[in-house]
Amino acid sequence: MLNPIMSVAVVSQRLRAFRRSRDGSAAVEFAMIAPMFFALIFAVIETGMVFLAGQLLETGVEDGARLVYTSQTTSAPDFKSTICSRVSVLMDCTKLDTVSSISRRPIPRRRRPARPWSCGRFTNGRCS
Repeated sequence: MLNPIMSVAVVSQRLRAFRRSRDGSAAVEFAMIAPMFFALIFAVIETGMVFLAGQLLETGVEDGARLVYTSQTTSAPDFKSTICSRVSVLMDCTKLDTVSSISRRPIPRRRRPARPWSCGRFTNGRCS
């Protein structure tokens, strides 16, 4: 049989017992903190992936440029395949835009500067 009406004393006693109880307080605190914690964790992971992708792309371009500079490859598809071999882990290579032609310009030769320690006197850029 149900109690038709609870007395004020019983209600106040149950409210005091509810306020004193610590059961489930950790779960409530975690529920309040968890969204911010997981957002921070995912932001750190995403930032790390962006830096990793940039580093992979930069290294791939450097390696491809080195191959072109040393005349080991002279075509744009080879240059693109060199880049794609590095960045295919994180990026779609079909969306990479590379140059359509590779042209090599000769590097101008520089005069070697005179070394002041190789001669007795050094004036106006010359040994005397």
